[in-house]
Amino acid sequence: MRDLNSIISNASVTKIRQTQFLVAIAIFSTLSLIPNPDSLGINASNTALHFIGNILLILSAWVACLGRYNIWMPLLFAIPYSILIELSQGLTATRQPEVVDILANIAGLAVGFLLCILLEKGIKAIK
Repeated sequence: MRDLNSIISNASVTKIRQTQFLVAIAIFSTLSLIPNPDSLGINASNTALHFIGNILLILSAWVACLGRYNIWMPLLFAIPYSILIELSQGLTATRQPEVVDILANIAGLAVGFLLCILLEKGIKAIK
């Protein structure tokens, strides 16, 4: 069985990890900025959706950065990105940024970051 470090640093695996992050950003941005999410059956004011979406955002960023940057880098990207996406909703015709959504986003990022810490500790224990 190959060493975990060699798998993580493998060029093909790295491309897959980076691609999944770009796909996640595209999905996150699209769902956050579509003018009428209700037409897709998405309740954009659902706080749980903001919370879970941001957990997935930080986990995706962590996977993309794994082995290349320290654990704080995904968080340093995700917090401003998440807040800017929420504020950008004011640029759409039918949506407005909400403080409750920003708080749900930050709470999701915090919980997701704790999961990243646990996952990283688990990976280091395997090594």
